[in-house]
Amino acid sequence: MSAKPSQFRLKAPHVLERVEQEALFRWAATMERKEPRLKLLNASLNGVRLSPHQAVLAKKGGMKKGYPDVFLPVAALGWNGLFIEMKRRDGKPSDVKKEQREWLTDLETQGYRALVCFGWEEAVQVIERYLGMDEATKTPHERGIAPVAAG
Repeated sequence: MSAKPSQFRLKAPHVLERVEQEALFRWAATMERKEPRLKLLNASLNGVRLSPHQAVLAKKGGMKKGYPDVFLPVAALGWNGLFIEMKRRDGKPSDVKKEQREWLTDLETQGYRALVCFGWEEAVQVIERYLGMDEATKTPHERGIAPVAAG
């Protein structure tokens, strides 16, 4: 007896948070020539799976639970820098753990912009706005600036 195809629907796998973050850093690498401050974008290793021994060493070395995934140490828009907690694009606010929310709140209290982004595209939009790239990278035509007539 053969099974009907409808009985075996394959659900597309969720894009992992790690893959979203890798895509963000690929985008940043391609944009560094246009926006050199992106070379300062860096990531914590909190999302990396460690052996129990490595986890003990990391904790002794200062790794703290809930610390945000991405940091851009550039002052802009009145903030000291930008922290991003990455989540999958199909994630939901309940995916943000208590320790992560506490870090984001404490960092904002200290003058940093700190927020959650669902997917690498949202993180790109946040970074572009933060650095003023959304306007700075547009051509004069895209910004609605008419060319001055020669005369």
